[in-house]
Amino acid sequence: MFNWFNKKIAVPDNQAPATGTGVPGKVATSSLPNEYAAHKKRGNEYLAQGRLEEATECYRQAVVANPGHAEGFLNLGFALKEQHLFEEAEHALKQAVLLAPQMVDAYYFLGSIAQERGNPAKAIEYFQKSLELKPDFEIVYGDLCQLMFQSGQLESATKVIQQGLALFPQSAQFHCYLGNLYVAEKKLEQAVSCYRKALAIQPDYAEVHVLLGNIFKEQGELDDALDCYRKALALRPDSFEINNNLGSTFHDQGNLNEAETCYRKALELNPEYVEANNNLGVIFRKRGKLSEAEACYRKVLALRPDSPATCNNLANLFRLQGNLDEAIAYYRKALELKPDDAEVYNNLGAIFQDHLNMDDAVACFSKALMLRPNDPGIHNNLGFALQVQGKPDEALSCFRQAIALKSDFHAAKINLVHLMQLVCEWKDLQLLSEEVRRSVRELPPTGENRIPPFSFLAVSGSTPSEQKLCASNWAQGVCQNLNLNREAMGFNFRREPRQKIHIGYLSADFRNHPVAHLMAEVIKIHDREHFRISAYSYGPDDASGAMRKRLERAFDRFVDIREFTHEAAARQIYADQVDILVDLTGYTQFHRSAILALRPAPVQAEYLGYLGTMGADFMDYIIADRFLIPPEHQRFFSEKVAYLSSYQANDRQSAIAETPTRKSCGLPEEGIVFCCFNQTYKILPDIFEIWMRLLKAVPGSVFWIFAPNPVAISNLQREAQAKGVAPERLIFAESVPLDKHLARLKCADLFLDTLPYNAGTTASNALWAGLPVITCTGETFSSRMAGSLLIALDVPELITYNLEDYYALALELATDKNKYTGIRNKIMANRESARLFDSTKFTRDLENVYQRMWDEYTNSPHSN
Repeated sequence: MFNWFNKKIAVPDNQAPATGTGVPGKVATSSLPNEYAAHKKRGNEYLAQGRLEEATECYRQAVVANPGHAEGFLNLGFALKEQHLFEEAEHALKQAVLLAPQMVDAYYFLGSIAQERGNPAKAIEYFQKSLELKPDFEIVYGDLCQLMFQSGQLESATKVIQQGLALFPQSAQFHCYLGNLYVAEKKLEQAVSCYRKALAIQPDYAEVHVLLGNIFKEQGELDDALDCYRKALALRPDSFEINNNLGSTFHDQGNLNEAETCYRKALELNPEYVEANNNLGVIFRKRGKLSEAEACYRKVLALRPDSPATCNNLANLFRLQGNLDEAIAYYRKALELKPDDAEVYNNLGAIFQDHLNMDDAVACFSKALMLRPNDPGIHNNLGFALQVQGKPDEALSCFRQAIALKSDFHAAKINLVHLMQLVCEWKDLQLLSEEVRRSVRELPPTGENRIPPFSFLAVSGSTPSEQKLCASNWAQGVCQNLNLNREAMGFNFRREPRQKIHIGYLSADFRNHPVAHLMAEVIKIHDREHFRISAYSYGPDDASGAMRKRLERAFDRFVDIREFTHEAAARQIYADQVDILVDLTGYTQFHRSAILALRPAPVQAEYLGYLGTMGADFMDYIIADRFLIPPEHQRFFSEKVAYLSSYQANDRQSAIAETPTRKSCGLPEEGIVFCCFNQTYKILPDIFEIWMRLLKAVPGSVFWIFAPNPVAISNLQREAQAKGVAPERLIFAESVPLDKHLARLKCADLFLDTLPYNAGTTASNALWAGLPVITCTGETFSSRMAGSLLIALDVPELITYNLEDYYALALELATDKNKYTGIRNKIMANRESARLFDSTKFTRDLENVYQRMWDEYTNSPHSN
């Protein structure tokens, strides 16, 4: 921001004779006047030619010829100073002031030497002496002001330059200096006034146009900033700095084309200009030209290896590419160079969070907050890490602090809403949920407004159109830097005719996870005569787990792409000539939708892991059934709907352990056991109120809930108490292996589903165990999931469409033993015959869907 425009002082060719008495005992005038004058004259000539060594030798001979003449020592001191022979220069100049104590130039040069030698206090003393001897010594005001400013003496610097202005009101430079001092004190209006006065005096003062432009840019007055930089550039068209400033302003306006032109011009003028190289790298990153961005950042580091900002930029780039190890290395390097950089600690914490290294993530975010305690983004990030660590109270506090610091921080609001749902803390939940919904509908999807679609699925009242908009906003963020990369990768999908369609399953969940449990048998029994089946796994590797081993055996090829960048993963899938890439993760935890955004396969489809549209142009199909997505709901999905006769895959090989006793499960021996094993974030106040009404209506009944979080348990007990139900009537289940969970379900009587986010795997587990599931269906995909399962099991009578009917059906089955027995027997009988658990029929149906997708692609005009 500050440009101090120093001027060099040359010794006048006709220096007036020094005044003073000279050295005692010697005559003040030269005993050899002609010799002294000749040496001095020749020295001045050499000095004018820039021949400092010859000038110095002449001045030495002059002072030998007349050691009592102060002017000779002044000239010698100046010539030595210009050669940075400061000790000798200082000696000569001190001899000059000894001979002539009023010699003002000697004091000025002594001040300049002290400044060069890093002794600002002595320099200030000499400059002040110069002004004492000569109050109208114009240049000293500027130099003294600059020195005081650099020494942190703002008030003294201001007084000095104001004194100078009182004597020289038409000095454009002094008005500029005063403006700089006002900028340092953040008095920008006064600074602007000073700069305008400077320009009124000297309209071609390019540096002041730049300084004025800097203020306008900082204040967001970008058009005015552009005007200033253009005027400066007209005066100095070859200035690479001004071209860079102009480009930076276009960049702030979002005009990337003009910004790039300016940065390239700056680099044409100075190819090694660090700032323009860095700024051009940012442009490339925003445009998705990641390799070009990397080249720019690496050039900056080659020129300035100690640049922490560039290390941070390069690390951000690697993180965007999915190259987390390289990102961590460069974040660490940035912190070595600048240990107090809160932004880098925040970024490094996010990387550790991506790696599920929550201890290190929390440590980084905490350090960032120590350095920047009022940053809402860091509070939000720390809250998420603490949530994953299982510290919900601390996490809630972080999210609330983020919102207190920035009331329109909607990304923090959705995190707060989701965590409140997880721990069943419902005070103000409805109000916050409505604010999040409104932000989706009304605000542009910037970083602080972009809402994670998965969390939004469970927000009370969210509509199908809102969910589509939320997903589309998120997809824009995923694609923001990848569209051009997608084109640059040059994927060409011409396929030679072949017998087998290559299906690639992409997932974070090929491990002990519900998606894996549902898909395991389907993978095994796929028709290998017509299909080749590959896995692309990027989630945690529980290599010792039975499910992981089972899946690795079931696939024709199992590729672990955890360590691959997004681009490398896409290239691998493309090189393997996958025809249909099926994403089993969607926007759930660990998702790497960026791989899909790079379009490594000609057909890409979404299935099972995420219950909603992805809102993205890189997804061609969503696989569903006609209950989940009725034809009239297709407008809420960006993908084409590929219909199955029933939606959910299931594994008939799921073993059921020996049935435990109710007592061993903590349940009463007698009485109705209602249950819900859904995640607690799906339990909302209106559904819980109905559960409590049922407990009051059915004497001796209890409600069995899966709530592994002690905060959620405490909150649910409090809510039960507030609704007149003894807290001990809520029984809380622990997490157990799947076979034991399926067995204990036989101890319950009714599974009561949640709304607006239904049970999926938990409902099919209950039905496989023979437990009736009552659901209430809504309009969204996630609110129709359990209904889809019940239709596939041929028990649609367990579906309701409003909460009062839901309550009435649950009460009827809990109190009408004959009706209950009939439903349970029907479920047990249908397990063997209905579509829901017929893995072979389901797999053939799914393969038919894949065949139709491929036929549609190969027969379409766009296929290549």
